[in-house]
Amino acid sequence: MSRPAAFPDMASFLDRVRELLAVPSTADRPGELHRVLDLVLGSVGSGFTVERFESGGKPSALVYRDAERPRFRVVLNAHLDVVPAPPHQFRPRLDGTRLYARGAQDMKVSALEQGVVGDFVGIGGDGQHGPDEYADITTIAPYYRALEEFLLDLGTMPAPP
Repeated sequence: MSRPAAFPDMASFLDRVRELLAVPSTADRPGELHRVLDLVLGSVGSGFTVERFESGGKPSALVYRDAERPRFRVVLNAHLDVVPAPPHQFRPRLDGTRLYARGAQDMKVSALEQGVVGDFVGIGGDGQHGPDEYADITTIAPYYRALEEFLLDLGTMPAPP
């Protein structure tokens, strides 16, 4: 599958991935949970409503295109907390085409993908899709698949023990 011509720059995306993976966002570190949420929300761009929530000191957010919360047809969900690990597992490293770090496979990178794809499609970055189509999975799917293909090519893997 070829990537859309106006797709977000993959080198910049990979830089954001590394920054996100370097944060030890474990359940016992609410400040780091806020930090990773802010990093992901920073990828969605302008033109979205962000509702923030907190439960037990742990943040979450709901992001959507309209000024008022719509009745969702599709919800893309992700978590940013990871299982505790030694510090070296929060230092992303490339080994050939594989990216190793805690959260690379489950599920920080997928959360960032959702933000990038939502921004690209929701704001009409390709000039073909309007806000009414934002929640339509058939509209999102080609762009999400392009990111998935990139990550499969890169070989993102969970952190080694």
